[in-house]
Amino acid sequence: MTEFTGRATGPHGMPSDEKSPALKLRTGPWERVRHQVSNRARDQIEQNSPLRNLISGLQNSGKVVVFGGFLRDIAHNLLNKDSIRSRDIDLVVDGTLDVALPHTRRTRFGGTKGVLPNGTIFSYWELENTYAFRRRLLTANLSNLAASADFTINAIVLDLDTWLIHDDGALSDIVRRTIRFQCPGYFDFSPEFYCFRAIDFAIRLGYRLDDRARKYVRSNLQSCGFEAFHIAGASHNPEYDKERLKFLYQAALRLSSVSEE
Repeated sequence: MTEFTGRATGPHGMPSDEKSPALKLRTGPWERVRHQVSNRARDQIEQNSPLRNLISGLQNSGKVVVFGGFLRDIAHNLLNKDSIRSRDIDLVVDGTLDVALPHTRRTRFGGTKGVLPNGTIFSYWELENTYAFRRRLLTANLSNLAASADFTINAIVLDLDTWLIHDDGALSDIVRRTIRFQCPGYFDFSPEFYCFRAIDFAIRLGYRLDDRARKYVRSNLQSCGFEAFHIAGASHNPEYDKERLKFLYQAALRLSSVSEE
């Protein structure tokens, strides 16, 4: 299995004397922020018994890391003094999963999604099934997982063995409140879906589109129209009704026409 390399931490992100494979923690101005994000994530996970049990079960198949939005939202709240709630948690397993859990469904990208008894929404998938890896855009390993994110704000990973955070531009763009492409090589797969993702993040978090994302959204919305945008948004967020998606579509048209100053 792939292992991160670097220094391990003890409880609440403090350095540990125990030598174990770990995600490399870069020094610099973001080190304290990474510790704080790790601490908050650890507290939330340890206080959620059903989630702990899910993670423990997945760890029987290999190393498990948290990826993307759950960590993004924690970092956003910390850095922007906000209090948004995470919608779900994504878990990536560096190993082979033999059996899917009951009462789950397959996602459009080949993962498994479900709801725990306490209402926690989760998704998990095998590392090699990460979409950018399947498309051979990147070598399939944990060190490349952050680089496989769609947008930089989602390029953040938490090692659940060491509680170390690795981010690939996520924290700096969260501070800048900017939606920027991270791994655009697969955006031709479903452009209306990524237009929806970009604008949903922008509205929900109060972020702006960088120039490249703005041009991508504007160009693809002109070609796909509202119906394709509606279908993509409703499939990803079924709780969004048509009025909500119409609002997001109109916001996308408006925001994608505003150039960066």
